[in-house]
Amino acid sequence: MFKVLLRKQFMEINKFYFHNAKTGERRSKKSSTGQIVLFAFIMLFVSFSFFGIGTGLIDAFHPMGLDWLYFFIMALISIMFGAFGSVFNTYASLYKSGDNDLLFSLPIKPDIIMASRLVSVYFMGLMYEAVAFVPAVLAYWINAQADIFDCIVQVMMIFVVGLLVLAISVALGYVVAVLSEKIKSKAFISILSSLLILVLYYFIYFKANNLISAVVENSEYYADKIKKSAFLFYHLGNGMTGNVKSILISCSVIFLFCAIVYLVLRKSFFRLSTVSEHKKSKKKKYKYFASTQKNAVVYKELRRFCNSSVYMMNMGLGLVFMIASGIAALVKSDYIIDFFADEELSSLSGIVPFLAAIIVTMLCGMSCVTAPSISLEGRNFWLLKSLPVSPKIIFDGKIKANTLLSTVPSVISIALISVALKYNIIITVLSFGYVFLFIRFIGRFGLIMNLKSNNMEWTSEAVPIKQSMSVFVTMLVSFVMVLLFAGLTFAVTLDPIIYYVIAIVIVAFLDFVCLKWLNTKGVEKFNSLV
Repeated sequence: MFKVLLRKQFMEINKFYFHNAKTGERRSKKSSTGQIVLFAFIMLFVSFSFFGIGTGLIDAFHPMGLDWLYFFIMALISIMFGAFGSVFNTYASLYKSGDNDLLFSLPIKPDIIMASRLVSVYFMGLMYEAVAFVPAVLAYWINAQADIFDCIVQVMMIFVVGLLVLAISVALGYVVAVLSEKIKSKAFISILSSLLILVLYYFIYFKANNLISAVVENSEYYADKIKKSAFLFYHLGNGMTGNVKSILISCSVIFLFCAIVYLVLRKSFFRLSTVSEHKKSKKKKYKYFASTQKNAVVYKELRRFCNSSVYMMNMGLGLVFMIASGIAALVKSDYIIDFFADEELSSLSGIVPFLAAIIVTMLCGMSCVTAPSISLEGRNFWLLKSLPVSPKIIFDGKIKANTLLSTVPSVISIALISVALKYNIIITVLSFGYVFLFIRFIGRFGLIMNLKSNNMEWTSEAVPIKQSMSVFVTMLVSFVMVLLFAGLTFAVTLDPIIYYVIAIVIVAFLDFVCLKWLNTKGVEKFNSLV
């Protein structure tokens, strides 16, 4: 039974290569081969990058006898890469598999189900970890002339480090599972965990070069610091150089950590995997109130957005970046002001507020929820058409939902940037006015694009959100408008207020055109959709 379950897990992991999520049909052999070759090419490209990093590091550390420091750094990189690559799959594979109800109803021990899923997660993490670690080992063999014993130890430690990646991934998945048990919104848990991982990834990515350079330049100093503070990773790196004592210590610690994670998981696996079925129903008192037709449409759109992690992750990142850009401007305000105070750049200081405003509008284009909103109705579109609600009210409701989502983050962003760059009151008001007008325009434009290019036959909501022509064109238009307005500021020197007036007039005209189209041809197009 274990072999059958394990085979099922591997089939689920590799389902993407043989099954088209957009059409719901099985891929042809040619398409499957193409997907596999593309993935293999990407992995090889990444491996060559790590091989280059490893070659540079071993050339610096080997002459000083700091081979263990080389393996410490490369093991740390490979562990982070492996955990990052598999953590998105761990929670779904362990706890939220689609066949939980079927498997737990069969005479199969939960331990066997859990073991099969852990093995699949292990191999997934091992694959990503090996992409970074195998090139590092090869670089060491080529440049340091390792003996046979060292080669055997290093190959063995690839699989041992894979256990550490497994334990970290499972621990993170367990935390997400516990949080999802306490917090009602699963989409919120998914988006929060994804954002935290992305922030951690980019922080490490941007800091990695500086950290590695600092370690190379002051290798002896950092080597002493690591020996004293990073017990496990010191012995992990030292063990890969052939030190038997360090091999035993590092392997023992990793096995102990894995055992602890396994015991914790074993006690809670069944409960967390069936949490929705075992929750006690609570009687709630609901308050009923009358609402306008438009507000009902707005509520429906906002609820769909907040209940879908795919929707929030893809269309909501722009909203997060708006607030982040405002905070960054406030934190780095002195640096920005000093940068444009330079004699060569002082002429550009007047257009900085306008440039900041148009960048915020580009982020609004990234977060335009009207662009996939018609397609997301899917096969339930006939329900929307059967309601006693006119198409104009449906359009206004979808546009208002987009306005509500984008306005608050954009207001926060512009307010923080205004304080950071010390805008005067006129510039601040113009910035707010222009951004708000653009949000209305891009909401109408995205809706027009989706009316013209819609897909009601999707099998996964990721298709209209991530693979939609209407979403792509809406983002592209917002980006092109940023380039055009930015090009205007560099091509012609005018008073900053004039730039705002020109942009507001253009966007207002485009918004008016979109409004007229929606009220005439848009209504006809909506009524003709089936």
